[in-house]
Amino acid sequence: MRAITIAIATALALCAFFSAAAESTENVTALRKAADAGNAKAMTCLGACYASGKGVPQDDAEAAKWWRKAADAGDVEAMTCLGAAYVFGSGVPQDDTEAVKWWSKAAAAGDAMATGALGVCYSSGKGVPKDEAKAMKLWNKAADAGNIDSMCTLGFYYARGQHGVSQNHILAYMWYSLAAAKGSKKAIELQNTIVTEMTEQEIAEGKRLAAERSRKK
Repeated sequence: MRAITIAIATALALCAFFSAAAESTENVTALRKAADAGNAKAMTCLGACYASGKGVPQDDAEAAKWWRKAADAGDVEAMTCLGAAYVFGSGVPQDDTEAVKWWSKAAAAGDAMATGALGVCYSSGKGVPKDEAKAMKLWNKAADAGNIDSMCTLGFYYARGQHGVSQNHILAYMWYSLAAAKGSKKAIELQNTIVTEMTEQEIAEGKRLAAERSRKK
């Protein structure tokens, strides 16, 4: 298994906001009215409705249009979604550089999902020069902010000693534990692949570090 790809990271970003929009758009007319009046959050949700076809005909171009309006108005979630649209070429020309631009803005505003996705860009050299050290920094920042996929990615690389870090099953176990505590089944599966290579003392230390990190949140 390899680390998360840009497609996975961005799909998660889109799905999260699609679900949020679906819960708040029973009255699409009212949502559109708010968006037309300049409500940036309404614009973001309306874009998600068009992207998913919730309450309106599915239209990627219309989704991207509303996300751009919301992003220009400062909505962080819209920036994350617009970055994803550029990666996929959904409603806009495929452009990794544009994706990095919008994810960088969202990450600077503290969005954990965009920060993790930006780490994938630096890891793969998509839209930016490849920089594994920066990718690790971004994943650490995103993981500290609660991004599950970044936790799993860090665990993955520590388990294998890749991306500029030495193999460390204790840290891998810690990150997998933190992700598992947030409901990640993938983290549990990955953790089960390394416990057979760990001593009881190492497992205990991994659990201790995870508990200590959780208390600091």
